[in-house]
Amino acid sequence: MRIIIAAALLWICAGPASAKSLRAASVRATAARAVIEARGSTESIKSFEARLMPYLQARISRRRPPASMYVPAQEDLFLLPKIWSRTSPQFQETYAAATAIPANYLMYATPGGHLEVYYATAAIDAASAVDTADHYGYDAADWRHRTGEANGVPDYIDEVAWALDSAWAMEVDRFGFVKPAPSDVSRGSSQKYKVIIRAQGDLYYGMTWPGLKISAQGPGYSSHVEIRNEWSGDEWNVPPYIDYQIHPEKGVRVTAVHEFFHGIQYAMTWNVVNLQYLDLFPLSWLEGTSVLMEELGFGDVNDYLQYSSGYFHHPQMSLFNDALNTLDNSNYVYEHSLVAKFLYEHAGPAPGINFIKSVFVRNYAARSDFDNLAKSAAAGLSTTWARLLGGFHEQSFFTGSRATPGIFFDDAPLMGTWSWAADSVDSTFTITKQVDPRGMQTFALRADPTQADTIAIAVAGAGGAAASGDWAAGAVLIPVDTAQHDSLIVLTFSNARSQILTVPGWRRYSQALVIVTNADPANKRSASVYFQPYPLEYSNTLLIYPNPVRSGGQCVIKAPQLTRVRIYALDGTVLFQAQRRTDDGVVIPPWRFAGNSSYAVVWDLGARNGMPVRQGTCIVDMTWNSDGRASRAYRKIFVLPSP
Repeated sequence: MRIIIAAALLWICAGPASAKSLRAASVRATAARAVIEARGSTESIKSFEARLMPYLQARISRRRPPASMYVPAQEDLFLLPKIWSRTSPQFQETYAAATAIPANYLMYATPGGHLEVYYATAAIDAASAVDTADHYGYDAADWRHRTGEANGVPDYIDEVAWALDSAWAMEVDRFGFVKPAPSDVSRGSSQKYKVIIRAQGDLYYGMTWPGLKISAQGPGYSSHVEIRNEWSGDEWNVPPYIDYQIHPEKGVRVTAVHEFFHGIQYAMTWNVVNLQYLDLFPLSWLEGTSVLMEELGFGDVNDYLQYSSGYFHHPQMSLFNDALNTLDNSNYVYEHSLVAKFLYEHAGPAPGINFIKSVFVRNYAARSDFDNLAKSAAAGLSTTWARLLGGFHEQSFFTGSRATPGIFFDDAPLMGTWSWAADSVDSTFTITKQVDPRGMQTFALRADPTQADTIAIAVAGAGGAAASGDWAAGAVLIPVDTAQHDSLIVLTFSNARSQILTVPGWRRYSQALVIVTNADPANKRSASVYFQPYPLEYSNTLLIYPNPVRSGGQCVIKAPQLTRVRIYALDGTVLFQAQRRTDDGVVIPPWRFAGNSSYAVVWDLGARNGMPVRQGTCIVDMTWNSDGRASRAYRKIFVLPSP
């Protein structure tokens, strides 16, 4: 089902932001949500019936539902197969009558040969009548070819048929999804998929109604689609993207491919015995992938952009976590079309349906948890679910005025932008924050002229080795020169610890923004980002590497004729000291000869008492011979937590 969320579109941050319609159903206000929150109690199911019955009865009597009447959401219809056996005989009879093809409706078989469209003229059903203008049709021998002659079928129905044939060609023939199973709603025995054109609730594009289970043992539910009969209201003329009052064929097209994919989703559903819509899929996954089909089928319409502003206002929200969605935001499930579009375009080496199809097909073969399905689909594309979620969060920075060619979407300049604030850091240059499940958090260091010319960046997520696959991060470097594009560097992870990213020429940048993703599906977790400024020590005279260094690792201090090294903590504690010694000309460890009269000492980051150096700044005091004279220098080593 699709509803128009926007009553008006506002331009904010170089992109569209929608104002939620007061009549649009809130995600938490649906009849289904009340059943789920009541854990499927008998009283909640009775209440579910009571909320849907007036609308079903209005359909039977062919009355247009008033604006005050509750109209079922697709969420309600997704839940219905789960609780069908517990609904009353009266409700079941009313539902069957309300969803049947009304008597006397006309039927048009689409030229593509797979679907039937049922519709009414004013003489048959005034409330659901279509415009009967007839100026053209589509070739029965080639459904893609439009003719210039009247064919005895209203042009509106011709457009519906063409859009539905397009949906079948893309979603079944091209992508290879299971074809939708037709409900037994026709007056005959046709096995073609049924689509009914009739009046819908205010702001509703269409609906997909579930039918019977196809097999007692296997997956699959039948269904049929409904598409609204007219788009004449002012709510369908909301520039810059919603112009269906003038071009109803656009509204028809995006509705057809969207609802048709819901029919496929029903056909691939096992109906696991719980209160989780279709199997264990989040509603946001089902709706997000259906909105994606609109963009893939008819990318010129750009209907999905009306939903984008919600994400850019709340970029830290939990993705695909309907139960954890605490936002007063009816766009929530549709906003996930952005994530679905990202997965289509960026999950593999080239844009493709592979990831999304893999999730549905794997579940169709064997019922499974959504998170496991996503992880398996990602592994099949040689990546991880955390990296894909992280990639979405990181690349979503590059929208609106920050859009950069080749990153995120071609439509990125048309979208809004999310904001962040620079963080305050203490002497450890460490920032720690909580990250929501499947959410993201920002960590930002503003450049300061007093800082060194190089910084190191590293991320540590909670959970250790057990959470090694649950973290992702990327660093956005924002140059002082605004004529230059911001750059994105993806960090690799091991045991919930990232690589150390060294950023030379730090003074060229105004900020470093680290975007951290927690891919855990249920647990809020803490993450720390370490920004360590330090001067470059790579020269012909002195060399300290790696710097920063991980606790538990090794650090090499090297210089020509190096004779002594002592390392202190900031409180003066001696952590390591070594005087170069030889035995019959052989250098004794931890010293080693480094060539060209240079010597190096290896520090294993162990203090004298055996306690490791976990994190912080250390001072290196070193002495070497230079031109026959003793030289001395002090440098810093920065220690980051171990993986």
